[in-house]
This record gives sequence, structure tokens and C-alpha cells, in this order.
Amino acid sequence: MNKLEALKKAVGLFETQSEFARILAARSKNVKLGASHVCQWLKRGSLPSRYALHVEAITKDAGEKVTAELLCPEMFKGRVRK
Repeated sequence: MNKLEALKKAVGLFETQSEFARILAARSKNVKLGASHVCQWLKRGSLPSRYALHVEAITKDAGEKVTAELLCPEMFKGRVRK
């Protein structure tokens, strides 16, 4: 699975891009995110690495974890998971 496929899978676990952005904003604290950011990331084909661990957490909570390694392999490849 490439980065874009992983991001699409993560976003797809939520009803809308707005819901995904709202939950991610709450999880990452003090970050105002909206559906337009998510749309931009999908268009660009990658997620900013600073959000990868937060996305991993919210997708795990949603029932199907998408790992930071899949979302940003250049930053998290070979990461030891707890």
C-alpha cells in the first residue's frame, strides 16, 4: 500500500473529510484543521508527517489502524511499536 492509499483508507474510516479533520484537530491539539486540508493532502498524495502518529491513533480508535509507517514511510520506516 502506498502513502496515498493509506491516507485514503484512513479518511474513509470516517463519514466525511470534515469529521476526519475535526477528530484529527482535537487529537493533535491547538491545530485548526478542516476538510480543505484533508482535500489538499489527498490531492498532493501525502500527509504531513507531524500528523501521522495522530492519524494512527484515531484510526485505531475507529477500529482499523492505519500505521504511521504506511502514511509516512520516509519518517517512520522500521519504527518500533509499543
